Amino acid sequence: MKTVAVVMRSLDDEIPSLRVPAASALLGSAKHIVIIFIEKNKMFLFNEPHVMLESEKILSVEQKLHRKAIVTHLENTAKAVKKINFKAEVSKLVISGDEKYKIKKCLQCLEVQAAMFVGRHKRKKFYEYFVQSLEDYVFEIMKIPTIRV
Repeated sequence: MKTVAVVMRSLDDEIPSLRVPAASALLGSAKHIVIIFIEKNKMFLFNEPHVMLESEKILSVEQKLHRKAIVTHLENTAKAVKKINFKAEVSKLVISGDEKYKIKKCLQCLEVQAAMFVGRHKRKKFYEYFVQSLEDYVFEIMKIPTIRV
């Protein structure tokens, strides 16, 4: 494989170690690994202008701290990937917003041959039974192999 994307949605997500053979084989065979972190957009709507200004100050401080945490998490993830495949070139990318078209466009521009979605397996919410998951969307639209770890 030439290019493999590792997609993460949470700061709790970690690269699987050598215990997961499919993930380690996929990362071990790649020449270029792109670590993509999907940052969810937060919106707060207030009616009063002074409340809105104060909330923007708090939100900007919170966003700065969250961005620093994301950068540190991506650095640690890159180190973990380098332990699995030290020859691979590792790139880090943060996408703001979890819209499917952004991820599709990003994977197309990077010419990704496979995608690995890292995340905890949790119970589906009611609406997720009717909405197509991101992994299925990437698999069907881009026709590339996807792994959920």
